[in-house]
Formats: sequence, structure tokens, C-alpha cells
Amino acid sequence: MVWNFVAKNLRNITKKHGIKRHKTVRFTPQQNGLAERMNMTLVDKTRCMLINSKLPRSFWAEAVNTTSYLVNRSPYSAIGFKTPEELWKEKPANYQNLSVFGCPAYLHINQGKLEARALKGVFVGYPDGVKGYIIWCREDVVFHEFGLLKENAENDTRLQNDSTIIKQSGTSKVKVELFGDKDSRKEVADYEERTTVKVEEHESSELPQADLQTYQLARDRVRREVRALVRYGYADLIAYALLCADDVAIEEPANFSEVIESVHSDKWLEAMQDEMESLQRNQTWTLVPNLGNKKLISCKWIFKRNEGIPDVEPPKYKARLVARGFTQRKGVDFNEKFSPVLKHSSIRILLAMVALLDLELEQMDVKTTFLHGNLEEQILMAQPKCFECKGKEDYVCLLHKSLYGLKQSPRQWYIRFDDFMVSKGYHISKYDSCVYFGGSYQGGVAYLLLYVDDMLIASKYKLEIERLKK
Repeated sequence: MVWNFVAKNLRNITKKHGIKRHKTVRFTPQQNGLAERMNMTLVDKTRCMLINSKLPRSFWAEAVNTTSYLVNRSPYSAIGFKTPEELWKEKPANYQNLSVFGCPAYLHINQGKLEARALKGVFVGYPDGVKGYIIWCREDVVFHEFGLLKENAENDTRLQNDSTIIKQSGTSKVKVELFGDKDSRKEVADYEERTTVKVEEHESSELPQADLQTYQLARDRVRREVRALVRYGYADLIAYALLCADDVAIEEPANFSEVIESVHSDKWLEAMQDEMESLQRNQTWTLVPNLGNKKLISCKWIFKRNEGIPDVEPPKYKARLVARGFTQRKGVDFNEKFSPVLKHSSIRILLAMVALLDLELEQMDVKTTFLHGNLEEQILMAQPKCFECKGKEDYVCLLHKSLYGLKQSPRQWYIRFDDFMVSKGYHISKYDSCVYFGGSYQGGVAYLLLYVDDMLIASKYKLEIERLKK
């Protein structure tokens, strides 16, 4: 009856505003993808919460309500990493009242100076319209239905202030209570203890008065002492770490100013000089006059220090000049983007073939990978700071190679690499554009897998692998 009433009102509203209702075909949830995807999110989170809390399935409604409560307070990228709660109420969501679903909780009670101060239960959600929590308490309750409470009973105020729901089914009773944020909560591992609440009848000429007595004590159970694990050689590891702390604590500079102020400035400057020489050898750019008719792309330095092996290999200082690709404009500075990323299934298949056919397998990477790609667009970049060409300080760099940081650099590298592999007689897999195979030495087959600048090469013969590596 309720559904018919709601459906009738909905039809009247849609008819009034000229809205046509379209129903989805049966067993086709994809026609209502937005709502179905949200249902999937709610069900997945609800399932995880029930499994983690070890509560029975009868608590599915509480779990769904809690999931919806959390989803409304979770940030989403589609709305600028804001929460639905923030957009609706125009204020940030409050996370101070969040607790783990199904965790043990203690409800504060005050029945006397020598009585227990808390009633143990399980946290099962957040109530609507009340700043508190929903706590589930398992109890054995005895009801005396023939005695009525006095109108002026002292317990009336306390009983009316507590929002309590008691359900009886056989010998199992469920009690749900609400309490505010200020009440203390204590996490414990065991919440299977039972609380006995009895209502005793008093022999009196007056109307009998209910006397609720709680015998549950809010305390942890006695646990077995856990001995600390003995870690052999732990002191030696700490001593070695302290000796190496000075070297490990060296911070990498974020800009050229920090390079100058660094105690290792001479090594960082040497690394920068090596990078500039490498760019010149690869003919990465040509200096041209700045006509002012095209927007320039800026650049920056990235510094990295690779820790070596004490007394074996010294630390390596690396510097790389990268373009600020975020300043590029689509359709002007670049048209298409692509990165040669290998499928994980292809890696697993190759490793299985290596184990089954007893193939040789080697891994390699390409140095200055993106500098091998040729640019198709005309891109102007400002000269690197402190490395301006003398006499041509007002000139700009006309890029010829796909410098690191450009949005099209991975694509240009892949085009150059693909042309090379095809020229060597290799074929591309129709299932993965990063898998190459072709004829090998003495009629064998060689396989090459590409993941940006890393490669896996497998072949029956070592000679074919060495030939490809050259």
C-alpha cells in the first residue's frame, strides 16, 4: 500500500511537469549504470564490514546504513575531491565521530556508587537526527507485565531519556541504545559476554516498582602474558645504521639555489654539466632567435642521489633537465599521448614459456630513452638557468628530440622503437602492442617485451639476445 501511494504521487509529479518515465529492460542493469554502480559500492563495503565485524547477516540493514553514512563523507574526484556531505551542507564533513563498525563499545550508565559504570555492547551505526551512536547489547531479560511503574517513580526520568528498543525472540533479546559523543568508549577484543538484566517484583500493598539491576562489570578479561620476541643481532643493526646515518640523511636539492648552498655542490654541478653534454651530443635542440610569436615552455632540474655500497661503490649524483609539460597546450604543443605499458598477463605468459621451453631470459633498459624520439611539433623552450649560451642569452631552444617531461615524449620514443623492431624483421602481437616476436638464430623465435624503457628479451639462443642488445 505504501509503494502504491508513493508511485501514484510520483506519477502525478512527472505528469504535472511533463516528464516521461522510461523503464529499463529486465536483467539489464547496464541501462541504469550510475545507480547500479552505487549499489555495487554499497554492497561491497557492506559485505566487507560484516565479514570484518563477524556479525550475523541479520545486521545487514545496520551495515548498509553505516556504509551509506561513510560514502556520503568520502571525497570523490568527480566533484573536485569534495564529499557529498560538504556539497549538500556547504561545510566540511566531520570525521571525529567515526568508529569501526562492529567494534566493542561501552555505554555509560549511572545506577549507583558501587554499581558498574558501563554496559558493554557492539557499535552498529549512526542514528538519523541524533548526535550519537547505535549500540547493540545482548541481554537475557525477564518481563513482569502485571506490575506498572509509578507515575512519580525516580527511574522515570532516566528511562525516558534513554532511547531504547527491546526485541524478544525466544531466549535471545536485542537491545539498541543511543548515547552521545561525550560518553567514553573502550576497545576490547571480546564482546561475547552476556549482560543479565532482571526486573523483580516487590511484595507491597502499593503498585510494584521496577528495579533494574545490572550485574555486568566493565572490565577486560584476564589475558595470557605474551613474551617479547628475542631479536638476534638487533643491536648490531642499530649500530650500523647510526654509522651510516650521516650519509643517508643527505637531502636532495629541489632547485638550483639549493644546489649552490649544498655541501656537495661541486658534485651536483658536475652532474648537471654531464647532463648538458649528453643533451648536446644527442642534438636535442637548436638555439634560434626568440621572435615572440610562440609561447615558450619552461624547464627545471631534477636531482637524485643513488646510495652506493660503503668501501665498494661511491654514491652517484644525477641531474636531469626536464621540460614543464603541464604548460603545454593540446593541439598546439602536442596532439596525441601514448605510453608503451606492457600488460601484466603478457609478462606471466613469457615467464611461463621460459620455464616450459628452457629459454634464455635477460632484462635491460635504455639510457636517455626519450631523447631517441623525434618531435613532430614545433616546440620552443627557454634555455636552462645558468647554462645560457654566451652571446645568445636571448635565444630560445627549438626542440628536436622528445625531452623528458613533454607529454608526447613516451609516444615519440615508442614510434622510433617500433620502426627499429619492424626493420629488423620482428612482428607486433595483435593482443599487446608492447610484445614483439620474430625469427631468431638457427630458426628459433625471439620475444621482446617493452615497458616504457625496460625490456625483457627471451630466446633459445644467447646470440640472438646479444644481437638485439647491441
